[in-house]
Amino acid sequence: MIESNQRNQSPTPRLILRRPSELAAIKAVSWRIEDILPDGMLALLHAQDKVGKTLLAWEMARAVVTGTEFLDTFPTTQGKVVLVLLDDPTELTRERCHAFGLSENEDVRLVTPNEVASMSEPGRVIGDLATVCSAFSPQLVVIDALYLFGPTGKDAMNDVSRMRPLMTKFNDLAQSLQAAVVVIAHDKKSGETVAGSHAITASAKALLHLTISERNTHEASESGQRVLEIKSKMTRPARHLLSLEGAGDWRYIGPADSNGQLRQASIRDRVLEFLHANREASSTQLATALRVRKADILLTVEELEEQEVIKVCPRPRIDGKKGRPAKVYVWLDATIN
Repeated sequence: MIESNQRNQSPTPRLILRRPSELAAIKAVSWRIEDILPDGMLALLHAQDKVGKTLLAWEMARAVVTGTEFLDTFPTTQGKVVLVLLDDPTELTRERCHAFGLSENEDVRLVTPNEVASMSEPGRVIGDLATVCSAFSPQLVVIDALYLFGPTGKDAMNDVSRMRPLMTKFNDLAQSLQAAVVVIAHDKKSGETVAGSHAITASAKALLHLTISERNTHEASESGQRVLEIKSKMTRPARHLLSLEGAGDWRYIGPADSNGQLRQASIRDRVLEFLHANREASSTQLATALRVRKADILLTVEELEEQEVIKVCPRPRIDGKKGRPAKVYVWLDATIN
């Protein structure tokens, strides 16, 4: 009789139905870095080689652990940080700790290749990471790089059935720690998206795509301007122009909501650099030196003048002819004779 009753019992359902009003009790999204890194969720920071994705992750870590604005622009919520840096030699990690001023910070913990016994079972490594982090309670975890955790074999990372369980473990890590988890990944050769299965990008709640700006496309140097494109399920898409001059030396230039705005932001930065070095210049001189259309230069200097960053000063015509005096543009921090 007991066995018969057990057979007639309905199994426990694997889902429930909620009223819309019940969703109000669910905790709102909190940000570790405002509009960039949400707490308790997985973010993917991806780029091609030598673009600076790991250096940008270091910059995020410094902002969070010090409670300062990321790139002097985006508010952060201060917290502890764990950096799992398996793609860099330990000596390089030590140098970057010094460059970012984190060598003596007690709210930072590191995992280098020396601290990982084996990567033969990546899922187990992620589980062990959750265990060792539980006592430290980090609010940001950076993992570099995804390919080291991926399955081996030709095109194995393109296999949805093998990548989905791995990405689920990264998501579980973020949820169990209620930390922002950033996994660093490589782009395809085309540079358009992450290399590997679509399960990789589909698993992340935020995609942070770092690329070299149009100005530096043909340069091999790791320094120069970068574009950070943000696609998130919690915010509108955004594009930002950054400048990388070396480890620990990032600078925010400005937003770039379209290709045209991105190009104009680049011109603005180059005009200011030129005026800083040369004290003053005419629109023709700027256009020639920077190899930019004069119309774009005039638009840029007009905006800079309105923002009181530069001023216009008359100068005698060098051709000796009559007419209106020539205009030169002077950075306001420069000394005008």
